[in-house]
Amino acid sequence: MTLLVIGCGKMGGALVSRWASNTQISITVVDPSIEAAPTGASLVRDVSDLKGMLFDAAVIAVKPQLIATVVPDYLPFISPGGCIFSIAAGFSLDSLTRVVGMRPIIRMMPNLPAEIGKGVTGYFANDKASANDTALALLLTDAVGMSLQVTDEEDLDKVTAVAGSGTGYVFEIIRCWMEAAEAIGLSPAVSRELVLMTVGGAVELAAVSTDSVEDLRNSVTSPKGTTEAGLAKLREHGAMEELMKATIDAALARAIELR
Repeated sequence: MTLLVIGCGKMGGALVSRWASNTQISITVVDPSIEAAPTGASLVRDVSDLKGMLFDAAVIAVKPQLIATVVPDYLPFISPGGCIFSIAAGFSLDSLTRVVGMRPIIRMMPNLPAEIGKGVTGYFANDKASANDTALALLLTDAVGMSLQVTDEEDLDKVTAVAGSGTGYVFEIIRCWMEAAEAIGLSPAVSRELVLMTVGGAVELAAVSTDSVEDLRNSVTSPKGTTEAGLAKLREHGAMEELMKATIDAALARAIELR
């Protein structure tokens, strides 16, 4: 199976680096701005370099605002019945159809931990996608972590707001946490190690525990102890809950605008 990947930025590169380990898939990346394709994939820099080639399927991995101008040039090199996959956040099936025509289309919304096989990817197919197309979507998404096929395109925007953009929220929380640790006198190196190990350990424990996260939180919160004091400030006036809800609402609203 031959796969054309149009664009290879941070997210596209993370996906290709995992997909290329599958010997059943031959991947060609087209991107004029990178020095080399991920190991196992081929690189071309311009549409003219594809002369005489025809791909079974393609992945759109350019920014949403570039799709309408960039993608049409590559359509002659994709099999007429070949599925178009898109990882562009918020760019709807209707918008994609206006660019690529009436053909199988599957939107996929991955997140950055796909780079290490720990990603979360939601995907949604249009009514022209065959069982083979959705099987390929599952193969691609499983290769980078957890897969979630949604039954409504609107749900894909929700996956985008929660998981697709979610790693950005986590990284920002970690950054602020590290700064707070440094502010009380710990070195940057020690602050980084303490915070990353604490976050990573808590996530792994929550993932394998039969207790709810609320129960886990309570298990480390002694009455009148240090954790209770910290949590009281974190949860003051419902600030944490409201901030997270507002964050996800804002991301969802933007995903809807991008349709």
